[in-house]
Amino acid sequence: MRDLIDISYNEHERYSQIPISEDIKSIAYKKFNDAFSQIWNAEKKLISKVAMQPEIKNVQNKNLLKKLNKNGIVKFSLAKQFTRELLTLSEPFVESLTAKRNEKKRELLGVEAASTLLGRIKSDESDYYCILRDELERQGIFEVASNYFGRQLKLKMVIMQKNSDNDSGIKSVCAFDDGSRSDCYYMHIDSSVQTLKMIIYLTPTTRSNGAFRYIPQSHKWISPLEACIRRANDMAGLDSLDDKAMHLFRNLPPAIQKKANFGNDLIGSQGKNAASLLQLENIYEGKPGEGIIFDNSGVHRGAIFEEPGERVILQLLLV
Repeated sequence: MRDLIDISYNEHERYSQIPISEDIKSIAYKKFNDAFSQIWNAEKKLISKVAMQPEIKNVQNKNLLKKLNKNGIVKFSLAKQFTRELLTLSEPFVESLTAKRNEKKRELLGVEAASTLLGRIKSDESDYYCILRDELERQGIFEVASNYFGRQLKLKMVIMQKNSDNDSGIKSVCAFDDGSRSDCYYMHIDSSVQTLKMIIYLTPTTRSNGAFRYIPQSHKWISPLEACIRRANDMAGLDSLDDKAMHLFRNLPPAIQKKANFGNDLIGSQGKNAASLLQLENIYEGKPGEGIIFDNSGVHRGAIFEEPGERVILQLLLV
């Protein structure tokens, strides 16, 4: 299955005609190498922290861990009473985020421009952050996450995100300069190393209005080394579709021409695997208080709208 994300840039219509020069090669490789060193060292540091975790006693959480290990993703639900409290607590932040969005042009509304930070470990442990952290601790979510990676995981940050079908930020950065866009646009793995993410829906969310999408078991498709290569290109700014990034990326050695945000390039002759990937992609719909935990090394994307609508989610980072 991992072959589905391999792309031959020597044969890619959008890249094959880009000139190669020694000067650009040198610049591109230095950018890649600097980023790769950081990511590879982070990977080794986290591996060194692996240790036996206490056995999970709760049957429900044992099943969560089993599914997470198998698929790289698992659905969960917050307690109903806590969900009601969380929605009430979220109301002023949703209003503030809505006002922030209204001040932006729709073409600037990508992921970051449609988000607001609600709390961060140590530097900004807000009431919102602490209340949510304590509930996840009570439900055993951190126990599941820590057993998954074999080291103690904590809640690093909580972000609220609001998206609508009118947002064009993601679509614009995932399109080539002539406006063409792959059916698999925005399919990617994240650049952060050995990380679990959580998404909690605050509004009813379906495939029509931006539900999260993930390819189960894709977290096992690539080796740690390949994952670091892909993440390094992302960190170095070499996997975007602007002219400068494409020229630099094309001048990398073929062995490291691998992107974290690879879905955008599945177009033209290199789009032959797009249909297969779309068939493998699962869409995780949810009611308020429902959500998913996922390994960000798996292939995923979000905020894909098929009809007019909007969604509000919490995105949590566990490290």
